[in-house]
Amino acid sequence: MLLEATDQVSVYEERLRERRAVAALEYCDWTVVIPFFNEADFLPATLRSVAALEGAFNLVLVDNGSTDGSGDIARHTCKALNLAHRLIVEPCPGKVHALRAGLAQVRTRFVATFDADTYYPPHYLLAAGRLLNKPGVVVAGAYFTHAAQWARRDAFTGVHIVAAGKLFSHQCHAGGAGQVFNTEVLRRAGGFDANRWNLVLEDHEIIHRVGQHGEMAYGMDFYCHPSPRPRDRESIRWTLYERFRYHFASRKSQGRFFYDFLSTRLRARKLSSERIRERQFQAEPAPSPENAARLVICADDFGLTTAISRSIVALAGQGKLNAISCMSVCPGWKNDAILLKLLPKSVQIGLHVTLTEEEPLTAMPVMAWNGRMPASSELEKRALMRRLPLGEIRKEVAAQFDRFVDVFGRPPDFVDAHQHVHVLRGIREIIMAETARRAPKAWVRSCVDRPSAIFSRCFPVKAMINSMQSRGVRRAAANHGLVCNDSFAGFYDFSGNYQALFPQFLEKPGQFHLVMCHPGGGHHKADVIARARRDEAAALRRMPIHEMAAARGLHFEAAMPMS
Repeated sequence: MLLEATDQVSVYEERLRERRAVAALEYCDWTVVIPFFNEADFLPATLRSVAALEGAFNLVLVDNGSTDGSGDIARHTCKALNLAHRLIVEPCPGKVHALRAGLAQVRTRFVATFDADTYYPPHYLLAAGRLLNKPGVVVAGAYFTHAAQWARRDAFTGVHIVAAGKLFSHQCHAGGAGQVFNTEVLRRAGGFDANRWNLVLEDHEIIHRVGQHGEMAYGMDFYCHPSPRPRDRESIRWTLYERFRYHFASRKSQGRFFYDFLSTRLRARKLSSERIRERQFQAEPAPSPENAARLVICADDFGLTTAISRSIVALAGQGKLNAISCMSVCPGWKNDAILLKLLPKSVQIGLHVTLTEEEPLTAMPVMAWNGRMPASSELEKRALMRRLPLGEIRKEVAAQFDRFVDVFGRPPDFVDAHQHVHVLRGIREIIMAETARRAPKAWVRSCVDRPSAIFSRCFPVKAMINSMQSRGVRRAAANHGLVCNDSFAGFYDFSGNYQALFPQFLEKPGQFHLVMCHPGGGHHKADVIARARRDEAAALRRMPIHEMAAARGLHFEAAMPMS
């Protein structure tokens, strides 16, 4: 009896202490809302960063039906940190429902939405308050920093986000993990309402509605840091086409974009709000090689010179490459192809269709009037003006397929083109049709990648241009029963430290990640990137490619290097 009475007093005192702490904060400016679902691994670290926040705030935790004990972990962590909080349960699945429940608890002037797997620097709310107190500002967004010391800002990303916010002020440039609102305006805009929007990308849709009542602000000192967790959101992101439509939609047309265009497409893909709850990596073992994201490192321009060909084969034999793209149009192809017979089956051999700067195999009086095919810039101009001699190109592509098979003895494992001209309108249709006819099991290179991935790597402008030129390539391939890689990297200016640049090419991969490279040897005068080829070859020889791939969850099937 005495123990039971002691327990009851202890529970009473704890609840009284919580109520007093919450009551003491009712008159502060801020409420932090953290919805969570099965975040047992990351929630404690997030709460520790919340406990270190400067200034007074209310904390509302919303358990969205966790099954891993996240609610108990949140309660015990807050108690250990002496962190006053209000924990509620929202059984209706989906982040929008959880945010709605959290917003209903807010009685303060400002509200901040946090993610349970994100860390926040101590000055976060102070920086947010400075932005929201500016005239006309009703919402602010924090950029994500990936610096090794997460409490420090990332100046490059900050400048990029602040500039984007000024140039495209009607768009959202910050995720829901880093958004803060004027509470009154948020409610006036309709708040988090599943009847309005119960789909993914709710962080962009809410900014559209709130933005009709004022401006959104960003700041160099306003940032947060996502945890280094595995990210399994590939199935719930928007497509490149949808992203472009969003960025080019005016302020007046954004309503039509969200409610007439995007919502229809997201519903068709069944991307409702609860899809964000998916955490496959928490329940499943590490993926087998058959199911893991696949990395292909492809060396282009085999056959251009014997020195280049020998260097590429040597690297493939050392386990640094697992694909080689061959220029069957070149005079040295027949002799160099013998080297490929020495390689294991794990190294794929493809056709590098060449329609620029080399002598064609067939007569091309219009396209190669001086005996050599045009530069890529000239070919792009002709494609844009729809003045390509498609009949000549069709015969030349067929001839290059013929020469590849005649010399190598079988169809290519994949098909791409020198300087990526296979993605140009008119040419792509010819190459797809010929590939489907001659090598129906081959895959075709696509230069398309997500903008977020492109801008996380070096030389994003060049990569983005190629990505835009490649729009529709996957659809064209699918129409012919062919497949493509779903992410692509390797762009740089052929100068600088290649070994330092290369790890960026492995960041943010898709399930079939293709990295192009141009290693080689020799000192061919006509080869303007000869020095870069030698540097690439030397860097690839030094780098532990298998280990680098494995560290990023990528399966790199290649010859294992000799110890």
